[in-house]
Amino acid sequence: EEGGQSQEAKQEAEAEEKNNETTATEERSQEEQLRTRQLQSRSGNLSPKSGHHNTIGVQCNHGCEIVDDVAFANFAEAFGDAFHEADLNCKHVFDSLVEAANATMSMDEYGEVWNDFVKTKIAISADLFVGTQSMLKGSYDDARRAATFARFLEQNIAVSVSFRQTQPLFHFPKIEESYQADLHTLVKFFRHRIPCSCLDEKYEEFKDITKIGLCYNPQCNISTGTGGRVERSKTKYCSLCRCMTYCSRECQKTDWAAHKPDCDRVLAIRAKFEAAQMK
Repeated sequence: EEGGQSQEAKQEAEAEEKNNETTATEERSQEEQLRTRQLQSRSGNLSPKSGHHNTIGVQCNHGCEIVDDVAFANFAEAFGDAFHEADLNCKHVFDSLVEAANATMSMDEYGEVWNDFVKTKIAISADLFVGTQSMLKGSYDDARRAATFARFLEQNIAVSVSFRQTQPLFHFPKIEESYQADLHTLVKFFRHRIPCSCLDEKYEEFKDITKIGLCYNPQCNISTGTGGRVERSKTKYCSLCRCMTYCSRECQKTDWAAHKPDCDRVLAIRAKFEAAQMK
């Protein structure tokens, strides 16, 4: 009888131990699922708004820093909304970006992203993450949007006096090109900025595509109907300001009267910047 009771107690103990192991396994699984959802949620919240978040099944963060800051995580979405609204009325992409920047700078909860170098860099890494994911999924318009945002933020750091200014003004043609980038230029932009090799195959796929540039002469016969897009190897910079690009000497001459005031302004800003650097 005592042997029977001992055997029954042993079986109960084994059953309880097995139940505890099952419970622990289920708890670990739930914790892992929760961490995965949190990572996906944070990565998505850091993304510029693009119709959907490309975070499902993510295996690599492409160097993106994940931060647990709701106000900061919502910055990119607010900036994207402001950009979309401005883009409906502005002629140039750069003007839409400036309006979006001004709109978010005026919001107390987002102003610090523009004034804090570290947070601006995190915002850039988030755009690079979204752009890379978009490239991998074939969502190239979303990738162009993310590249445009990332380049604008990079340029903002470069021209900001509080961030140890390294250039006198925004290089807006590069920003405009990002918004209309060919796939060769687009994949190269992201591939040079991420620490992983996730875009190597995409680069091999697109590296033979002709790179496209812009001709800023609105009367250009070559780029009429293409949004000013021309083969980049044929474009030439204005020899004075080195900002505007044209497909030929003829287009540059034709646009000179309209471009000259901006050219003079750029030269004055650059001269002031270079003089300050000499001090």
